[in-house]
Amino acid sequence: MPTTEIIPIKLRDGSTNEITLCRSENSNVPLIFVFPALGVRASYYKTLLEKLAQNGFHVCLTDWRGNGKSSVRPSRTVNFGYKELIEDIDFVIEKIGNQFPDNKKYLLGHSLGGQLGGLFLSKKPPALDGIVLIASCSVYYKGCKGWAGTRIYYATYLIKFLGKIVGYYPGEKMGFGGSEARGVMQDWGRNGRTGKYIIDNDDFDYEAALAQLQTNILAISIKGDTFAPVEATKNLYQKYHPNSTIRHEVVSAQDAQIKNLGHFNWAKHPDHFIGLLKDWS
Repeated sequence: MPTTEIIPIKLRDGSTNEITLCRSENSNVPLIFVFPALGVRASYYKTLLEKLAQNGFHVCLTDWRGNGKSSVRPSRTVNFGYKELIEDIDFVIEKIGNQFPDNKKYLLGHSLGGQLGGLFLSKKPPALDGIVLIASCSVYYKGCKGWAGTRIYYATYLIKFLGKIVGYYPGEKMGFGGSEARGVMQDWGRNGRTGKYIIDNDDFDYEAALAQLQTNILAISIKGDTFAPVEATKNLYQKYHPNSTIRHEVVSAQDAQIKNLGHFNWAKHPDHFIGLLKDWS
């Protein structure tokens, strides 16, 4: 049977969090790092973690800074952005990856997790053997058709305004995301308006680094997903070097046997998605 371990961690800035590490029965199998969507706690992925381990993967799962078990909470006086989230990814992958030196390592990113996972990998390509993007996309407004794209464009300005007035983004009241640091949402909004990853307080050229990044990519879109349309997912992985190995699957509710399949609920019934991952890896 797989075994689960809770690992308290102190991050480089002194804040704390927890890592859930689930080990498969077989030691010589890939290690999957799971990173959540915006505003979603790691606990939401409990079923995914358990089923990945049952299907022959070691699995590492942690909350984003500002959510769940993180000691940090966004406020007017507590702010951070993509730069800090990418640094946290680096910390987790280094800490846990060192325990599995000879295993293949993949990052599975849901929505925001896929975007930030790719940005991390563009800085440290040797750290991972590939990336899995599930319902993940560039949020560039032109990647969404009609009113959906227009809504994203104007939402980026509203979110920026709220961050300045409130001091953070009150996503739970707005019906999108959780309570997020204004810096996170400013970086999100800049991607939404420009299609580029230009990150506050970070002089690293992510766009150039992504264009040089050759890796293995499994992109899984959900048919009818308005948060991550198929074209918007293409806009994300087409940032990578054209010699990357890319497999893009579009999953319907019938394929996954999930009624009303959507951007979030796939993680509660992940069997079909795990099957695609096993076939790809």
